[in-house]
Amino acid sequence: MNKKLAAGAAALLLCGGLWFLFSAPEEGAGTDNVPVPAMEFSDTEVHELENGNIVWKMNVGHATLDADKNTMHFTDVDGYFKNDDMELTLKARSGMAKRQERLLYLEGDVEGQTSDGAVLHAENLTYDGTTNQLSTDQFFTVEKDGKILSADSFTADRILQTIEARGNARLADKEAAE
Repeated sequence: MNKKLAAGAAALLLCGGLWFLFSAPEEGAGTDNVPVPAMEFSDTEVHELENGNIVWKMNVGHATLDADKNTMHFTDVDGYFKNDDMELTLKARSGMAKRQERLLYLEGDVEGQTSDGAVLHAENLTYDGTTNQLSTDQFFTVEKDGKILSADSFTADRILQTIEARGNARLADKEAAE
């Protein structure tokens, strides 16, 4: 009887050990809560349309769509904002789009140029699709017609035709600024 009891206990222990090894961990237990993307894309296009017209379009080197299917993260961004026949082309290292909130965030040495010759340099840009405004919360410069506008932050329309600079705003001749 002791041999049967010992064998039964050993089998129960073995089953318990196997269950422990192969069962899925509880949510948050030892997984560092790393979100798993629902989808990944390479060399793809992300855009927003309004009344059938392109508002912005970004070609990205790599993109991941979060499991909530609302947030997309991307790298190697090359794209533009458009309004009628005016355009602001942009390049950035990375970005994020939140579909439901209609937000686009670009960061990492953002460089842009408008179709009328203005050149933008900023560390980040946020586009709010509900207000159709671009903004940055960090230092930026815009150069056009021999003048350089710089400040700690700005809010503008999506093609930089109207810019509201805030915090240490300065407009200088390009030669004087260099």
